[in-house]
Amino acid sequence: MDMITTTATTTRRVTRTARGDAMSQLATRARVASSATATTRARRRGGDGAGERASAPVVAPRLGSRCRRRVVLARRRASEEPLVARVSSAAPEERARADGGGDDDGDPKPPPTSAAAETARKNVDAAVAASSASSAALANNLDNQYLATQERFPSLPLPPEPIRFPRSPVDIKLAVMLLRSAYETVDDMNVIPMDQFQIKFWKSRQAEWEPYRNQYSPLTIEQGKLADPLYFDFISYVQFNVIARELPRSDVVFEERNGAEGTVSVIRRDASLGTDNKILTPAFAQRLGDALYARARFGFEDATFPGVPEPSSPGDVARVADGMRGLVDAFCAKGYALRGGVRDLGPGSGGQGTESREVVVKLEGPAQLWGARQLSARGVVPINEYLGMAATGFCRASGVRSSYRASYTDVAAELTFTLAPPR
Repeated sequence: MDMITTTATTTRRVTRTARGDAMSQLATRARVASSATATTRARRRGGDGAGERASAPVVAPRLGSRCRRRVVLARRRASEEPLVARVSSAAPEERARADGGGDDDGDPKPPPTSAAAETARKNVDAAVAASSASSAALANNLDNQYLATQERFPSLPLPPEPIRFPRSPVDIKLAVMLLRSAYETVDDMNVIPMDQFQIKFWKSRQAEWEPYRNQYSPLTIEQGKLADPLYFDFISYVQFNVIARELPRSDVVFEERNGAEGTVSVIRRDASLGTDNKILTPAFAQRLGDALYARARFGFEDATFPGVPEPSSPGDVARVADGMRGLVDAFCAKGYALRGGVRDLGPGSGGQGTESREVVVKLEGPAQLWGARQLSARGVVPINEYLGMAATGFCRASGVRSSYRASYTDVAAELTFTLAPPR
């Protein structure tokens, strides 16, 4: 009996130790990955972000040799299996850079940018900053509704079936642009501690991954391969699911840990967003839509999107309806969908006067079809309707009022826009 008791006690101790080691590694990986948040934010704002943050003393204790080995292991894993802050590193050339070395804090060195890419970045930053300054007003007025109106069901529909047909490979630059834009929009709003966001994203991805992958067995889905529409569909769904869950819980002031040492910074919400959490979801959609349109218009890194329309003269509904064809074609050319079509139902079809009109966008096999249907089935808002939000950004830049309905089938998405001149 003593032998059995001793063995059981030893087993419990080993189990507790293993659990403690696992949790310690998870926390360390999150701190390592959160250094990317601070580095990216500082790089994007042209400084160290000190104007918005009051840094506290380092709170992490001095690490012993065993803990230092864990940190080394966590850094290596952070470069091999990035969290959401490193989604942009999924491109093959950036993955190679992460494997080849980086800064001492584990953050990969940023890729060199061309003069054209730098010009595009500045143009995008200027366009997004101008609209973001009035996010609350834009989200409150109903002139441009970035959130799709979805079908109403008496009860939540069943989860969608897996996609049973081949879809176009997603251009890696487009995939990175979509995912990074959503992440950076949340980051710039200063509404969620990004170290906690990364942990919740990682946990959500782990919880959803096996059931999703089993749906497609015996097909193999390579984790991290954004060009594969099956993986992009999944990771886009996870990202929006976490964003939708966390935005309503946001605090106006919160603490965020940065760097491998876990340095604490105090973050205040973007003042233009006020204190009402109800505004955060429509404000997120507005900022994301404007960012996507700006990046498609000016370019993203060294990628361009030929055919994306410039803003029309204010209130020119007919030109905006025609310009939507260029936007849809540009996205489809990058693998966003197998095919896309735009049908203008003509003047008066919008039901808001003779100049209003309805424009129907149909996408066959869009890259986020399963994710959008899954989010809709769960009643999640916002859904990952990238093209709808980007098209709304184009309408707003052109001075045309707009709203849209989104519906999905097993094989296609249909967005029905109502366009009208300004009031």
